[in-house]
Amino acid sequence: MDNYKILHPECVLAFVALGEEGSFTAAAAALRVSHSVVSERIKKLETYVNAQLVLRTTRSMSLTPAGEKFLQACRRIIDEYRDAVAVVRSDHEYPHGLLRIAAPDYLILHYLTESAVAFAGQYAEVTFDLMATENHIDLLASRVDIDIRVGQPRDSSLHAVKLADCRQSLVASRDYLTRHDRICTPQDLLEHSLIAHETSAQSWHWVFSRPGDKDEKVLVKGRLRANSTSIMRNLALAGGGVTELPDFLVADDLAAGRLVHVLPEWNLSAGGIYAIYPSRKHLPARVRLFIALLREQFGAAPAFKRRLLGAMAASALN
Repeated sequence: MDNYKILHPECVLAFVALGEEGSFTAAAAALRVSHSVVSERIKKLETYVNAQLVLRTTRSMSLTPAGEKFLQACRRIIDEYRDAVAVVRSDHEYPHGLLRIAAPDYLILHYLTESAVAFAGQYAEVTFDLMATENHIDLLASRVDIDIRVGQPRDSSLHAVKLADCRQSLVASRDYLTRHDRICTPQDLLEHSLIAHETSAQSWHWVFSRPGDKDEKVLVKGRLRANSTSIMRNLALAGGGVTELPDFLVADDLAAGRLVHVLPEWNLSAGGIYAIYPSRKHLPARVRLFIALLREQFGAAPAFKRRLLGAMAASALN
């Protein structure tokens, strides 16, 4: 562990101040300590390095040859430290560097591309990696700055900003409902073909609620599974069964009659669209400001939201 020990850093700073200010009195004033404190620190440093660094007389001081060499080395170390601090502060105060964002493909295609282009146009030193994935990923291992998810955040060790509300709808095609037994209660779903999300632990159970009744939980044993919400929607449109999808993704299908609400009197667990990131403190400027942009745009006027969500829904038609 000796590699991680730097002995007497306050003595090194006192020595550099003495070399730069030219006297014990001036060094003490610069460090805001007493003359005796500076003198004691210099003595301690000389004992530690086993060399005389300063020549003292009653009226003046000067550095020895060893002291001159040591001062140059210490100045380089302090300058490098100051440069390192400046780099970190710049990262915190001005957006630059690589911004890695993970999100489902339909969010990237019809929303995040627009946000990324606008942000990159404003901050020329920021570059983007947009990763299309519906998996909940390890942000630190993947070096992802922001993970944008639909649903409820699961990892309490991460921080999440809610960008918009998002409800879930239970849907199926009209053709499927015509060919199969009527669904009157949540438990009737156990006799039906269910389409599940294979990478989502929450998808193995659907929780239903309605005023005046106890919540009902249905175990999802889907014969059809997919790791993409868009694919799940296509399976439902093809008559593959009943599935749970975000409202905005099926809004046009419901309006056009391609899909039908199943158990509309029951509510599924409400969720939202979240920006998830590893740390709340000392966020790089590129992360902090991009999250602020997302919050502003998702919280915009209702007309903007309708245009945005309509575009997301349209993406699945292509």
